[in-house]
Amino acid sequence: MACINTKAETPKSGGRRSEHGASLINLLIVACIMGILLSIVMPDIRAALEIERLNDCASKLASKLTDARIKALEHNRPAWLLIDSSARTLQIQTTDSSGSIMNVGAAESLLSGVSIGATPARVSFTSLGLVESTQTLILTGVSTGKTRTVSVSRVGKVSIDSMK
Repeated sequence: MACINTKAETPKSGGRRSEHGASLINLLIVACIMGILLSIVMPDIRAALEIERLNDCASKLASKLTDARIKALEHNRPAWLLIDSSARTLQIQTTDSSGSIMNVGAAESLLSGVSIGATPARVSFTSLGLVESTQTLILTGVSTGKTRTVSVSRVGKVSIDSMK
């Protein structure tokens, strides 16, 4: 008859257990490699964020210009977009029936990192939605120097050019 041993045998390890995991040196090496990779990628991330801000500002400016034109047409009186470069705000304004200037809606802030250059203080639309002359507004990314141009044709059409 065969005898079955029910006692589990344990290997002899010479008194020292084997431990798994990372040592402090391994963690420091990984942290250094991550830091180097991050320093390589950061300028590209900053540039991409600024380009996104530039695109957002161009879209917001074009939208506000279109809104000002629509207000002029709706109310059958001149309306304009007031561009305050120092306060970095866009405000649609028109006149009421007595001729007093009134704000239409709230002023919108422009994002930081984008400057507006060669800008008229305001872009005015007649009661027919026309502008006196073609208007060109240039937005520039502060750190990349990339630009977007928002134009208003004499008939009031607002357009954004491709990035330069």
